[in-house]
Amino acid sequence: MPRFTRRQVLGTTAGLALASLDRPSGRAATLEGPRQEDASTPKLCLECGSGPLAAGLPDEAGMRRVKQLGVNHVIGTAGPMPWTEEHLGAMMAAFKKGGLSLGNCMIGGFPKTLFGQPGRDQVRDAITHRGARWSDRSGRRRSR
Repeated sequence: MPRFTRRQVLGTTAGLALASLDRPSGRAATLEGPRQEDASTPKLCLECGSGPLAAGLPDEAGMRRVKQLGVNHVIGTAGPMPWTEEHLGAMMAAFKKGGLSLGNCMIGGFPKTLFGQPGRDQVRDAITHRGARWSDRSGRRRSR
């Protein structure tokens, strides 16, 4: 009786699996051309800021560079907490003037909360309280 190794068994089953796949019909697939971004497509975003992965700075030249790459949505940071409604509104207006939409702002600057250090509750309360006021004014539903 022949003895099979695991390598032989895996190789044989992989070969059989590949052989059972449907063969292409020889016709080239027809594509409709480049898809345009709309409400049903995912949004391609690039970072716009001073981070190491940023495509550009949040200035006129940086926004022009992001637009030249074919991207309409940016992500970034709004600086240390707490943010104000005026500060976020000014950021959004600046990006809108550059033809971009601010899709996400990453929050940072609260290591006491991240590392469980004393004073973390006060930092957390300041962040959540301001976030609740912002969402109330913008008409968005708060998640709790």
